[in-house]
Amino acid sequence: MKSKTKATRKPARSAKPAAKKSAPKLDIRTLVIGKRYPEHGGVYSGIVKGLGKQTDRAIFRPTGKSADAIKGAWGPESNLEAAQDRLNGLENTRAMAKAGSEIARAALRLKVGRFADYYIASSREARIVATNEEGIYDDWRWTSTQHRDSTDDALVQTFGLGCQYFLLKSLSRAVVLVRSVPIR
Repeated sequence: MKSKTKATRKPARSAKPAAKKSAPKLDIRTLVIGKRYPEHGGVYSGIVKGLGKQTDRAIFRPTGKSADAIKGAWGPESNLEAAQDRLNGLENTRAMAKAGSEIARAALRLKVGRFADYYIASSREARIVATNEEGIYDDWRWTSTQHRDSTDDALVQTFGLGCQYFLLKSLSRAVVLVRSVPIR
């Protein structure tokens, strides 16, 4: 009599690629302004409220040398209507880079740890950082927002006084770098 044994097969390996490791889910109830969160790419600076159908976003700024790494002229002294948004720094920075701005290109290339989605803050994003973290920088810093009434000027933010002003785009300044995380 022949013994019947079941042959065991090893399960076939899945051809699916390994899932990318993503940042931990953002719980804004636990975030503290001014505290460093490496898992989110920097120091938490506050919330930017979206307008209309735009999503609210948490703003993080890089620390250390990367926070001061980018300095230069704002960019072309031509009218960049696509860089006049006071809320969306990422789109402003992309418009600046497309028009030839070296500081915008450097911001979009910046990688800190595993994050490579930094950009120059819009005027509203920079104001939120300055309001919530007063005095973190001691100079006027570029935002990505061009002045609406002057093609020669863009908005700058001071962190000592907390106010905004406009300067000639040809002047050299450091930038306010941030990254944002949608709040769902």
